[in-house]
Amino acid sequence: MPPNTYFTLFNEKHKDLHHLVKDQIVCGPAIIFHWYDEKDVTKIREIECGEVAQPCRSIVGYDANALYLWALMQDMPTGWFTRRREQNGFRSESAQLYGQMAAEWLTWEASRTGHAFRHQLNGREKRIGQLHVDG
Repeated sequence: MPPNTYFTLFNEKHKDLHHLVKDQIVCGPAIIFHWYDEKDVTKIREIECGEVAQPCRSIVGYDANALYLWALMQDMPTGWFTRRREQNGFRSESAQLYGQMAAEWLTWEASRTGHAFRHQLNGREKRIGQLHVDG
């Protein structure tokens, strides 16, 4: 990963987002391991759902070996995330309340001038004892 790539994690304010994303990931590669599926015959989650399980409406086949190699070569979703929720009218919420624009500007300045700038988002800020020192 390039040194200036931001990989943000979910903080306490957005910890429910981790569970939301995790709960939305279903099946995944397990579906590739089925040897035979048939449209309108094979049922989705038949073991868990029993009689109320819905039939597959389409089947897509993938070469699993090629799929994983291709997927590993793709850019990963890193950087700042913007969240939009129905309860606040889908207004954008930034993951980092303060400093996002400043950090992006400092990163740009660092690449332009060749100087390294330490800040909250690329490592530790400079401290003297317990005090944060700006600049």
